[in-house]
Amino acid sequence: MKNIVVPTNFSTASANAVRYAAHLAVAMNANLYILHFYQLPLMIGDAGMPAESINMLAADAEEEMQNLEDIIRKETDNGLRVYTRVEDGYVASKLEEYCDTLQPFAVVMGPEESDALGKLLAGAKTIHAAKHLHWPLIVVPAGAAFKPIRKIALASDFRNVPETLPADLVERLVAAFNAELHIIYASNDSTAGFDPETTLQSAWMDEIMGHQHPAYHFLYGKNIEETITAFAEKQGIDLLIVIPKKHGVFHGLFGHDHSKSFLLQSQVPVVLLRTPH
Repeated sequence: MKNIVVPTNFSTASANAVRYAAHLAVAMNANLYILHFYQLPLMIGDAGMPAESINMLAADAEEEMQNLEDIIRKETDNGLRVYTRVEDGYVASKLEEYCDTLQPFAVVMGPEESDALGKLLAGAKTIHAAKHLHWPLIVVPAGAAFKPIRKIALASDFRNVPETLPADLVERLVAAFNAELHIIYASNDSTAGFDPETTLQSAWMDEIMGHQHPAYHFLYGKNIEETITAFAEKQGIDLLIVIPKKHGVFHGLFGHDHSKSFLLQSQVPVVLLRTPH
């Protein structure tokens, strides 16, 4: 049985990601695990947080979780196996812990600067989840509703394809939904699609993914990220796969300039896959 994991902080965007995850789980006949981790405030000196305050914090979180679970069960006509957890602890470490146990098909989150996603992914100029989580991370745009997944696109920089393409994870996603696969290469150099390196890497891509019979799209635009997202929206792509690398088109996905963040621009759910070791 597949598992879908979705952490939440009960914000509007986060709750929407839970709804998306719920309908995704229904479509896949998967279990849904909704997780909330609250952090106790730092105390100055030796005085700890009063037990009454800790209990109240936990009780409030449990109430929020129950309300969210009730909404999810109603929206899915009780056709979903839902499990909830409310615990104190740091989001990143607790999420890693649960994922190690549950081995999820995917983790689903919403793109908020101040929520668990930002705390989990942004920091020290690294993309924490893409670097450390071993599972696909689906980032759901604020307000996006789940729809049947028929078209999946993989955005590639066509560099070091054999070493960096997590082909097994891409194939697993495509197979789970019996979806079409589209492979996108975008450049701000109108001749890049024909240079020797890109031609070589496209041949490697076809060698590895050709049995999926993908459609290839070579795009040109001054802003690569905007070009990709615009294409995905126009073509009705349901999931857009990106593979963050230390040096590559998507290395700045979670930079501090969130107004220009790829994830905040995209109106299509984005799947982050980790490169193979």
